[in-house]
Amino acid sequence: MISLLKNKLKSWEVWFVICAMACSFFISFEASILKPVGNSLFLSTYGVKLFPIVWLAVVPANFLIVHLYNRYISHIGPMRFLLASIGVSAVVNISSAFLLDRISWMPFFFYIWKDIYIMLMFQQLWSIIHSTVNLKGAQALYGIFYAMGGLGSVVGCSIPGFLAVKFGSAHLLFAPLLGYTFLALFFRFCLKTRDAHPEREKIPEKAGKSNFGEGVRLIRGNSFLLFILGLVVLMQVVATLLDFQINTLLEQTIPTKDGRTEFLGRLFAVINSVNVFLQLIGSFLLIRVVGVAGAHLAIPAYLGLTVAAALIHPSFAFITFSYASTKSMDHSLFGIVKEMLYIPLKIEEKFKAKAVIDIFVYRTSKALASLIVLALELFFIQYLDALISWGVLLLFTIWFSMVYFTFKRHPLSKQLVVN
Repeated sequence: MISLLKNKLKSWEVWFVICAMACSFFISFEASILKPVGNSLFLSTYGVKLFPIVWLAVVPANFLIVHLYNRYISHIGPMRFLLASIGVSAVVNISSAFLLDRISWMPFFFYIWKDIYIMLMFQQLWSIIHSTVNLKGAQALYGIFYAMGGLGSVVGCSIPGFLAVKFGSAHLLFAPLLGYTFLALFFRFCLKTRDAHPEREKIPEKAGKSNFGEGVRLIRGNSFLLFILGLVVLMQVVATLLDFQINTLLEQTIPTKDGRTEFLGRLFAVINSVNVFLQLIGSFLLIRVVGVAGAHLAIPAYLGLTVAAALIHPSFAFITFSYASTKSMDHSLFGIVKEMLYIPLKIEEKFKAKAVIDIFVYRTSKALASLIVLALELFFIQYLDALISWGVLLLFTIWFSMVYFTFKRHPLSKQLVVN
């Protein structure tokens, strides 16, 4: 990997990579604090049965965020948009720290925000990365970017994992505030480094309508974007269904709010530690051995086996392992090979269409999962856990088939062969 980077990167690209790695670290650091706190507080306030409702509520919030992003990213520029995002996040964190235990609807709002935050921030970073890094360096660099995010998550998860019971869940929301300053500085360095060299693709200018509809139009006109959209939907529906399973078991097993926060913090610390290995070493080796197409096929095949194991031995340990495997893949190998699919696309598609897929569709897929759960609860409540597991296994089969036929037939997939 090191020799590949030495051969492929110019000096200015090295500085860009360092700054992008730092941005990935600080985005993941904060998000890994928000997630255990948000999940635990929501579960304590409303119980597991209201999860499908909040997943549905994410849909209009996602629509608004993507509309604002696509409308203003080319008008005010990436730097100002990032600063605005940071400002909103700081206000939400500080307000929530004081109000989560006092206002009944605040945990509901905070759960929606923490779901949107990480996708919005990473969308801004990855759009810059895609318009700077080419396929030759992507097989190594994308793993490194994700690995730095994984390290940030491990550090962030250790805060709720070891301090939630001592300080209280809500008070942990002050921890990420200092990281915002570093994130803004390194993001600024990223932009200055890439803009100083003519080799990079130009970020879309003010011309044209940069709204939600423009992103949808680009997706509808490109079957490869529809394929990426399908992959994102499948992964997120699967992850959400397994998330419902684990939260159901967690509600039954650990009765206290701060105890659940600590368990989730430690669980995600383990998941993120696995992520770092997969991001830094595992993904690079797998792509080198079987290629991008083989890596895409390996994901549903392996995860399908973990779900089958949970069906054979339906215990808390096996369901937790299946859930942890899915979350690890989602934020490591799947994320890396999915991001590589954007490389052969046009610059407008990397910004506007990608925003619709990676923010709106990514989180809105939870709404589809919530409808599945609500339907199963209505008609088959006594078989809910088993039906979710069988349904997830079916989705992995569909996923595997879709990847196989797309890489066999679509012309753009030929551009993803790494030499």
